[in-house]
Amino acid sequence: MNFEIFDFYNPWWRNQDLRDMKEHLLREYTDSTLQRDYSGYFNTEGNDLYILKGPRQVGKSTLMRYTIYELLKKHPGRCIIYLPADTIKDFKELRDILFHYLRLSESCKKRFVFIDEITYIKEWQRAIKELRDNTEYKNDFFLVTGSSAWSLKRSAERMPGRRGESAQPDRLLLPANFREFLNITKKIKPDQFQLKDILKLNKTDEMEFQLMASDFRPHFDMYTKSGGFMLAVERILNGKNIKTIVDVFWDIIIGDIERMGLERSIFIRLIRHFGKITGNRFSFTNTAQTMEIDVKTVQRYLYTLGYNFLGTLLPFLDKNKLEVKDKKMKKFYFIDPFIYEVLHRKTGIQVEPSILAECVVLKELLNYATDIEEGLANILDLGYWYSDKGKEVDFIAERIPIESKFKTKVKEPDKASILKNFKEGIILSREEIDFSGAVKVIPIHLFLALISPSRNHENVHGA
Repeated sequence: MNFEIFDFYNPWWRNQDLRDMKEHLLREYTDSTLQRDYSGYFNTEGNDLYILKGPRQVGKSTLMRYTIYELLKKHPGRCIIYLPADTIKDFKELRDILFHYLRLSESCKKRFVFIDEITYIKEWQRAIKELRDNTEYKNDFFLVTGSSAWSLKRSAERMPGRRGESAQPDRLLLPANFREFLNITKKIKPDQFQLKDILKLNKTDEMEFQLMASDFRPHFDMYTKSGGFMLAVERILNGKNIKTIVDVFWDIIIGDIERMGLERSIFIRLIRHFGKITGNRFSFTNTAQTMEIDVKTVQRYLYTLGYNFLGTLLPFLDKNKLEVKDKKMKKFYFIDPFIYEVLHRKTGIQVEPSILAECVVLKELLNYATDIEEGLANILDLGYWYSDKGKEVDFIAERIPIESKFKTKVKEPDKASILKNFKEGIILSREEIDFSGAVKVIPIHLFLALISPSRNHENVHGA
């Protein structure tokens, strides 16, 4: 990189007028009628090296620019540097740039370093490690972004002890969940409930919940079409054509596949196969036999989708020990309804509304999984379950079974497996509310509007 073009990427070095910088950094964000809340994501007071992960086009760069703008309110512009990694040749050039900036910012008591899509730079951690070890950068704030959990994980593991003092230096930004969607599009913020609170509801609570449910249903139907990617949400809610956005997302998905050395034709075949079995149990072996490819090929494609935060491999979970059983069959869901819309338009797959509903539920329940910042291919503490006789429960989170029925009337046989094997649980219906028994029946849209994770996963949805 020619050091003279620093000014191009960092205009606040010469002009720190906040109105000008807001226009430069946040024009698209402020012009949008729908805005995610990006406040409070990072502790900029410490010397942490944060890695922000998430699928492409989810808003990572916007969050980075928002953070820069907030810092400009309190710090000299020369103390903040932004670098787009796709303009940097290799880790040596990155090291040289940061050394040069160190001299330019000698007067700064603290620096704030932002590097966007850092996985474009092979072995980037070598430059950061050297500088954090041997220069004043050890005391500074770093934020880097990337879209591949696998690449970022390997790089981060080579920097032990150099990430600062944060207990959670890896942050994850996923598409907006339904609760956030309600807040963004309608400024609705319902009361929050934990999963265990749902189990405590009784008959006397039904009337109040009936009143709430009618408010959320139309918005849920829209959410299953738009998903939580803000680019798509805004166009769909405003009745605009989404062909361009669909093309952008398709190019991103195919680009991720081809960057891993995988073939487009096999990927499309795999998508069409899973379009037919999404939400059903499968094994890598049976999928390989059906598609007439080898098992490792199936795994590579699905793991790539998981590590790029585009799809989730949902494991079988032992209902007593809450342990993942790798030899059991798995399920696969894409991360967001809009991804299904893209794949429908590009590959012709058809997905039932009930499957889209399960996809939305899973995205919310990821809040209860462990280490999702490392990708969605090997999640822990969240899964599904089936008995030796084939009776199945869609999800288990915090030891609570959750079944998505997505039909108007839930009958007693629908509750039988949960009662027999778990004693209590939750069934998500299309409309019905019934809190009279040990298995609570609640409309899916109401459940998703109210539920809030017991652990503070602020990095998942920006809450």
